[in-house]
Amino acid sequence: NNTRSESFTIPPPNLTATGTVSAPTTIAIGTAMSVSSSVINNGGSSAGGFIIRYRLSTNTTYETTDTLLGDYTFTGLSAGASGSAPWNGTCPNMTTGTYYLVWRIDDGGTVTESNESDNVFYRSTTITVTAPELVVTDILMNGLTTLPTVAAGQDVRLDFDVLNQGTAGTIPSVHLQWWWGTSSGAKTNPIATGDIAWFDGLSPGESERDTDASWIIPNLAPGTYWITAEIDYDGRVAE
Repeated sequence: NNTRSESFTIPPPNLTATGTVSAPTTIAIGTAMSVSSSVINNGGSSAGGFIIRYRLSTNTTYETTDTLLGDYTFTGLSAGASGSAPWNGTCPNMTTGTYYLVWRIDDGGTVTESNESDNVFYRSTTITVTAPELVVTDILMNGLTTLPTVAAGQDVRLDFDVLNQGTAGTIPSVHLQWWWGTSSGAKTNPIATGDIAWFDGLSPGESERDTDASWIIPNLAPGTYWITAEIDYDGRVAE
């Protein structure tokens, strides 16, 4: 009986959220976005590398089908230590509406923790995701909203009215393309002169009339023809 043994325990790490969460309350699709949260290891040993994954969800439940924002990577976290987990990126192209910021600590489960049920969190303040929505509301020829009868070779002026009926403003310069064709919506014949219109950015609910350029009617057979205008034809605005 000269020997005695007793056990001792080194508890595993435990990662959970601490402190406040930073995120916008309104964000437009395609614009810069930043979120941040803090993590603490309140377990008894150091944690190896792990990631924080942020998503936008229509509810307070973290699901892999929720819209992904991005990750922050920790190379490790000592017992008792805490650290911030910022993410900076761009609001993804998604359906506009109201969302919760949700995130999971140690997404992927690389760290064995004493409590695996305290890794998912959400911010109670929602984020409203907005986007512009541009529509061409009218086309004018020589200042007339009802397009006039013209002759081949005639020099005419093309104008258009555009409305932002969305919930966010546009970028400063938006492009419009003109076409002519034999049916409504046809985009087979680009108008060679003044085919791109520029206008300043539009706020939600704002409309603008843009004077484009002259167009010489081609040598066409008698008949009915159509002018088509497409706003943001080159997809520079996230709508």
